[in-house]
Amino acid sequence: MYCVVQKLKKIKLDLKTWSKVTFGNFKSKLERNGEKLLQVETKLVQDPNNSQLNNWHFRLIKQREKIHLFNQKYWGRIARKDWPVNGDRRSHFFH
Repeated sequence: MYCVVQKLKKIKLDLKTWSKVTFGNFKSKLERNGEKLLQVETKLVQDPNNSQLNNWHFRLIKQREKIHLFNQKYWGRIARKDWPVNGDRRSHFFH
C-alpha cells in the first residue's frame, strides 16, 4: 500500500505540472488577451479600414470568448463534482 500511495503522490505532482503547462493560468491569459485587444483597437481607431487589423481584432475577440467558455465549463465541472459530496447545505432546514 505504501508504494501505491507514493505513486499517487508523484502522479498528483505530475498532473499539476501538466495542467499548468497545458491550460495555463486563466487570469494571465485573459490579461494578455485584453492587452493585445487594446493595442489592436487603438490602431484600428487610426486606421479603421485595415483588413489585417480587423482580422486580428476578430481573432482576439474569438480567443477571449474561448477562454471564458473554457473557464465556465471548468468551474461547472468542479461544481458538479462537489454537489454529491456537499449537497445542498440548506436542505436540512426543510426536513
